[in-house]
Amino acid sequence: MKFYKTLEVPVSSRELHDWHMRDGAFDRLVAPWDDVREIRADPVANGAKRIFDVKKGGVWIRWVADHVDVVDGESFTDVQEKGPFSEWRHTHRFDDLGPNRSRLVDDIEFALPAGALGEAVAGGSVMDDIERMFTYRHRTTLADLEFHSSLGGERKTIGVTGASGLIGKQLCALLTTGGHRVVRFVRKKDQPADDEIRWSTDGVVDVDRMEELDAVIHLAGESVAQRWTTESKRRILESRTKGTAAIVDAIRQSESKPEAFICASAVGFYGDTGASVVDETADPGDDFLAQVCKEWEAEAAKASDYCRVVIGRIGVVLDPRGGALRKLLPVFLGGAGGPVGSGDQLMSWVGIDDVITAFATAVQDETMEGAYNFVGTEPVRQETFARVLAEVVHRPALIPTPAFAIKTMFGEMGKATVLASTGVRPKRLRDHGFRFRAETLEEALRHCLGRDAEDPGMLRPETKLSA
Repeated sequence: MKFYKTLEVPVSSRELHDWHMRDGAFDRLVAPWDDVREIRADPVANGAKRIFDVKKGGVWIRWVADHVDVVDGESFTDVQEKGPFSEWRHTHRFDDLGPNRSRLVDDIEFALPAGALGEAVAGGSVMDDIERMFTYRHRTTLADLEFHSSLGGERKTIGVTGASGLIGKQLCALLTTGGHRVVRFVRKKDQPADDEIRWSTDGVVDVDRMEELDAVIHLAGESVAQRWTTESKRRILESRTKGTAAIVDAIRQSESKPEAFICASAVGFYGDTGASVVDETADPGDDFLAQVCKEWEAEAAKASDYCRVVIGRIGVVLDPRGGALRKLLPVFLGGAGGPVGSGDQLMSWVGIDDVITAFATAVQDETMEGAYNFVGTEPVRQETFARVLAEVVHRPALIPTPAFAIKTMFGEMGKATVLASTGVRPKRLRDHGFRFRAETLEEALRHCLGRDAEDPGMLRPETKLSA
């Protein structure tokens, strides 16, 4: 069986090639609806390997791919040595179309187990899955390349805390595929690698290694999604205030200071906004999450004595690999989804790609400073969110979750997060000219779930399928 798909991009064939060679390309190209864990990733060269596990039908399957026929700047091929197919040969080609124009070609030949019987039984669904995956890959490739081209500027060395989290992993992948060097802050006791800096939230940071950083992005903090007790509240607060203070103090001690400190925060800063939609000019709330955000941001602001500071107040991040969507998706796919509580409460959503491009923009754009709402274009009512998600996955949204059930299951945390109304808009990002990849909630969900509508505005690269 054969699959063939092309995509024209507004960069040179060398840049297109180099994007695929850099660390992070695999993470940017893996479909978010697939469970994949990378085991080994050699630099692409003849004889090198990429090994990863993919979860299918509840079972982890090992995939071993050999890199062959590598032609620098032009093409390379992955051949399955071990995996779910009887045969798999994927050629990546980068065609030169002239100045700052090139074509990506994905040319795949594969065979299913059980030969003709396997093709007859599963060939159609496998082809659909491959088309779905490569539509996502091509859209992401195009958008990332356009983003990096629009920013321009020199390549930087960027330190990142929370690099293994939902946002951190994709942000690091975006930065490295853009040619930046990422140094991860780690809490390991043994000797850190060249691309790691040892740190802890109690104030221990390897200050000498800070000297090489052009910017620091601080994402780390204990998860809020847990039942709140006196002890868990203390951990949630101190993981942010003490961790931020440790980074800021390390910046203070550094002789060569970073140009920028970009610190995460959350839309919980505003508390429950009721029926109102607020922007960055609004006052903070007075509940626990608002207090956490205020103290967190106050620690981050102390870095303004030494460098430019940007604070990103993040909304509900939409990505099936984690966060709220990962928990909700199985419920909706099972036909048991619906609005939570009254359904009237406002929800400030944001697509994962818009979050990470906002952080990356804050590193590069020297005009950005102060607090920004890293949220989608407009908040929606919770009932609207449930209806749109149900439409995207072709399921009903008829079974509401009553407020008392949320309070029983999650206590104060459920009341302050799931049942609270937080209507926030990204005024300063809009005023800054930030280009959102997802202008609507439906567009964000369709992209991250691989559920494209028949919309002529969607990317439609040339595709050929054949048996």
